[in-house]
Amino acid sequence: MRRLPRVLLWLLALAGLAPAGEGAPGPKATPEPPFPPVSRLASLRGDVRPLPDGRLELYYDWRGAAQLQDWRVVAGAEPQVAEGELRLGSGESHTLRHVGSFLGVVEVAGACRVREGLGIHGHFAAALCAAPWRGYWLVLRDGRQDIYREGVPAAFLAMNDDRLRDNADHTFHLARLGNLVQAWIDESVHLRGRDAALHQGSVLLRAWRARAGVRGVWLLGRPDPRWLAANPGVAGQLEALRVYAGGAAALRPLWEASRHAAALARARALVKEEPYAQSPAAAKWMLEDAQALAGLWQAAEAGLATLKPGDALRAGGAEAAFQRREGGLVVVRVNGTDLPKKLASFQGEELLALAARARPAEAGRDRLAAALLRLHGSGAAAAVRAELLGAERAGADVARHLGLVIPRPGTAAKAAPPQPVTGEKVTYAGKPLFIEAEAAVQRLGAMQVERDDTASGDRFVWEPRGEGDSQYGKPSSRVVFHILVQQPATVYLWARVRSASTEANSFLVAVAPEGAESPSVRPWHLTPQAGWHWEPYNAASRVDAGSSQPSPVQLQPGVNAVIIAVRERGVALDKLYLSEGPEPPAP
Repeated sequence: MRRLPRVLLWLLALAGLAPAGEGAPGPKATPEPPFPPVSRLASLRGDVRPLPDGRLELYYDWRGAAQLQDWRVVAGAEPQVAEGELRLGSGESHTLRHVGSFLGVVEVAGACRVREGLGIHGHFAAALCAAPWRGYWLVLRDGRQDIYREGVPAAFLAMNDDRLRDNADHTFHLARLGNLVQAWIDESVHLRGRDAALHQGSVLLRAWRARAGVRGVWLLGRPDPRWLAANPGVAGQLEALRVYAGGAAALRPLWEASRHAAALARARALVKEEPYAQSPAAAKWMLEDAQALAGLWQAAEAGLATLKPGDALRAGGAEAAFQRREGGLVVVRVNGTDLPKKLASFQGEELLALAARARPAEAGRDRLAAALLRLHGSGAAAAVRAELLGAERAGADVARHLGLVIPRPGTAAKAAPPQPVTGEKVTYAGKPLFIEAEAAVQRLGAMQVERDDTASGDRFVWEPRGEGDSQYGKPSSRVVFHILVQQPATVYLWARVRSASTEANSFLVAVAPEGAESPSVRPWHLTPQAGWHWEPYNAASRVDAGSSQPSPVQLQPGVNAVIIAVRERGVALDKLYLSEGPEPPAP
């Protein structure tokens, strides 16, 4: 079968038709409902790390079949896990869906290998889907790779024509950030397309008319609060991990200084305080770590005391002969030269050997302690992860630790959303004043900072409208700007916005002295317009029509709060402009 020309593919996609075998199937006439919600999960079985900004990082290295409990079969047979690989491929389509539901920014990455084609145009694909037949697919096949939007309507967002190496691993990374959908293949090929249709959904993996092996699947996204509410076990797991990470951070300076007995005493005191007293799992984990480290260190010190001058040992990766203790140092002879070394410079296996001279080895616990010395020291993440996996094979529970050393794809930094910016108050002195939306003094509720290279500063703020969300949001989601004036001033306010439709074209606005209780808000209706454009604030703006002229805004001496709150979800705010005249800013 000849491959269809690219222009024809684009035309078919824009018409909502995907040619058979050339991409994901075309949308059905009647859209199906969202995927069945997953509820009452006890916990997630991959390596888990809750991030401070509310996102969740997950990693699946397929070291055991238990990780399959985080995935549901959408089509095909039950998948298999072997030799650190997820194996897909049965008939027409073999598709798995992750149990999580994500909002806004979400990413999936990993490595895949098409082992055997079972039909024309066999391929591997990863997707970010809101429902069956609605989502974004990254399709990898020899001769063409593409980002395909399924439904709403169908479209090819980006394509590439490179040949893929037969039966070889190819890395992939698919990311959705605001209105930008982008992907990397083998960390070099970059596909990108603009689309703002879907902002909620699940991660899917699929082998289509092929047998494929998938390694190292990495997910990053913001869990849907409704999904967390339906899965209190997962919510509790994430909270326990957050509390544990806070406790480990409090003990880390003592561990790094090799003050392990002091760290254990500190841990015993911490578990009686909030929030550790309310999280038994986190308190237990913190105590276990402190006890394991203190126990190994004490045993290694005792093992040193049994050495006599000339006894052989390994120190810092070299064969050596023990000479003496000198203060807090261990003097060893290496190649005829006496060298002073700190016990903290001994490698994990060397500490284990010393500890074994003083007491019987405690395999899992001792290996965990040796790995923790590197985890809370200067160990490279890959080496620490290998040591933790060794401790797991010896019987230790290392699930909480593996989340701290999740290997990220090499393209993670390229796809990373912009870091939130905490702004400061700005001074208005009569001259035109621009303020970036992401530089607000406060950003509250569901307002998010996201990236768009057509926005000023490449960033904007909004509350995205997820699949199933109502048109109207909560006014508690808002950004607040503080403007200082020395004397009463009358100004005119403009905003650079994107208000794509009549269901996403209004804010709520208030201007009041800083600290005013419950300032009254007014609706600010905008002109429906998909691209970025300047809109004047007019207290009498009309629904779905906006206004062509701004109305005056009074600023009082001191700090004034300008509040832009959510009325309708999906309205994007890029920048504010204040001036003493009603003229719009220059384009």
